[in-house]
Amino acid sequence: MKTLLLLGIIATSPIWAAPSSRYPWNVRLDYGLLVDGRDGRHYKTIEIDSLEWLAENVKFVTDSSWCYERDTTNCNIYGRLYRGSEAANACPKGWHLPTADEWRSLLRSAGEGHALTRLTASKGWATPNIAEEATTALSKWIKPISSRPTKSVAARLAKAQAEAAAAAAARPKIVPDSHPDDRLGFRLLPAGMRIVPKPFHAQPTCGYGECAYVESEATKRNPIVGLEFGRQGSFAYLWSATDMDTSFVPEAAQDVGINILSSLGTMDPFGFSVRCVEKIGR
Repeated sequence: MKTLLLLGIIATSPIWAAPSSRYPWNVRLDYGLLVDGRDGRHYKTIEIDSLEWLAENVKFVTDSSWCYERDTTNCNIYGRLYRGSEAANACPKGWHLPTADEWRSLLRSAGEGHALTRLTASKGWATPNIAEEATTALSKWIKPISSRPTKSVAARLAKAQAEAAAAAAARPKIVPDSHPDDRLGFRLLPAGMRIVPKPFHAQPTCGYGECAYVESEATKRNPIVGLEFGRQGSFAYLWSATDMDTSFVPEAAQDVGINILSSLGTMDPFGFSVRCVEKIGR
């Protein structure tokens, strides 16, 4: 593991601003330290199965990278969002954008189906309340009963509860979206994504056989329709250096998940997070 030391830097400098304490580190693990010689930023690193990973999203400024909603506070917490063709330029010297094989190695270390618990920060995700969802679903087909139910109603209720319990027991035991614990120290946060903005095209106003195209001053200053950023707090999108399209979206909550994609094809213009890796012993 490479550990670089930087002396004489004041820790309170804005460039050293630490992510919010709302998103804690795994205190049971030993992290390494990397200082990016390009801008002086420091990153914690973690060793996972013969690979050394950044335990934070990259924040290095490039021409095709953005802070979520163009707010630097989001960059300090979640890192920057990079265009696919720019992602490889985001990594510090000696580090590189993970290949599909390196991502698969990390996922194997997490264990099949456990990416959303073992790779994500213990706080900061919009994880669903499984118990509340189950109660809501159950109430849809078990009707309320009186405070003193008859024997037949009580029997039907007991049967329904037993069937619900049996159905729950038959489901897969892996529930990757309930209690993130970040046991591997990867500390993935839901940074969201930058969506390719759509250019505004003025609509014609027609009358008496003539049409005029009218744009407001606000539209001229910001010629974008729809959202440019989305899904912060619930999704993490990460670039792969080689062909990959993998998603971890639990059945219980389709609005929470992890996506790892390459910039091949139509994905390049989007803005996703970058993690960097190096082989131990280089």
